[in-house]
Amino acid sequence: MTRARSIVLAVLFTTPLVAQEPAPATPTARTVKLADNLYEITTFTDSPIGVKVLALVGPDGVLLIDSGTAEGASEVRSALDAVGAGPVRVIINTHYHDDHLGGNPILGKGALIVAHDAVARRLTTGLALLAPPPAGTAPTLTFDHTLTLRFAGEELRAVYRPAAHTDGDVTVQLVHAGVVAVGDLIFPDRFPFVELDAGGTLAGYLATLAALASEYPAGTRFVAAHGAVYSAAQIASYRSELAAMDEKVRAALAAGSTIERMQRDRLLAAWPEWGTSFISPEDFIATLAEAERPAPASSQPPVLDRLIPALVSGTGNDAVRLYRSLKTQQPPAYTFAEKDLNRLGYALLEGKRTGDAVAIFALNVEEHSTSWNAFDSLGEAYMSAGKRELAIVFYSKSLELNPSNSRASRQLERLKAR
Repeated sequence: MTRARSIVLAVLFTTPLVAQEPAPATPTARTVKLADNLYEITTFTDSPIGVKVLALVGPDGVLLIDSGTAEGASEVRSALDAVGAGPVRVIINTHYHDDHLGGNPILGKGALIVAHDAVARRLTTGLALLAPPPAGTAPTLTFDHTLTLRFAGEELRAVYRPAAHTDGDVTVQLVHAGVVAVGDLIFPDRFPFVELDAGGTLAGYLATLAALASEYPAGTRFVAAHGAVYSAAQIASYRSELAAMDEKVRAALAAGSTIERMQRDRLLAAWPEWGTSFISPEDFIATLAEAERPAPASSQPPVLDRLIPALVSGTGNDAVRLYRSLKTQQPPAYTFAEKDLNRLGYALLEGKRTGDAVAIFALNVEEHSTSWNAFDSLGEAYMSAGKRELAIVFYSKSLELNPSNSRASRQLERLKAR
């Protein structure tokens, strides 16, 4: 893998046009022209609010900032064809989530794929071993701080934004167009997803918003992957609202409250419309509270490190037996955290290993029998497995433990309506 710190790369390809996936009969992508050769393409295959990619079109082909989902790739290609664009030559991914790089192997066959170092690690180690991405997804060029590219007469400056949404977020400035692609670093009027288990931090997220609002020229347009085009003033306002939420949670914690009590008390009720995306008020309260907890001093490795190899070569039941053995025979050697089992279960769900995911989530319920979140996750796994009655049982138990679990309420309504 090629690495770069701060380089200037003139990208001029002359290879033959790469065969593309056939376009769908009725494309549903929405295309907006942002500048002479810059287009915003939004697909709605997997999300009612859409997933955006930016396409910089030149005589030698296309540079994409993110590639969207695998399911939406044919729609992106159709949109590119509609504006007379050639093959995709370069893709810059803003982070590792599959709705941002799922289209890489479809749209970017033979292309240079660029991302932060952390994206390469996320796609090739740890939990990714249980749901490896398709060939052609991972970056072929990575960088650790800044990267400058020149393509189709435009200068693009990618900047690493540490410990924000994840540990591998970058923003990409198109200097002449006055546009900055921000990936998932802005969710105005919605609770953001700060993925603590993937190196994201609230402090880093707020610091990034402050930087975006202040370091670019006046009039810069900020394009979010799930939302509209925003101004620096809107970003500053968004940061202010998030800081106010954080202060409420800090005050509640200082007064002795718990996550469950804050959720029951609907601590973020002053922002009623913010929970309309996939992050609920309960989720964000938990994120804010977890972000305030000091990092554990223990040097013990998580038991996850032993369970992942067991699942690569075996089944969920094998991993459950190993977990019980390690906890019985070597309890001081590892940490046995609820959140790690939860992450493991979701990695298995993502890899379509539903039965193995059920085994891990069931173990988590057994180990943490008062956790509403553990029951919620097991309910989701049973729902994915098509076991409606069991899904209802475990979502109901989750709601009993936490009556403020709005996600469980919504899922129960859907399940019971079937």
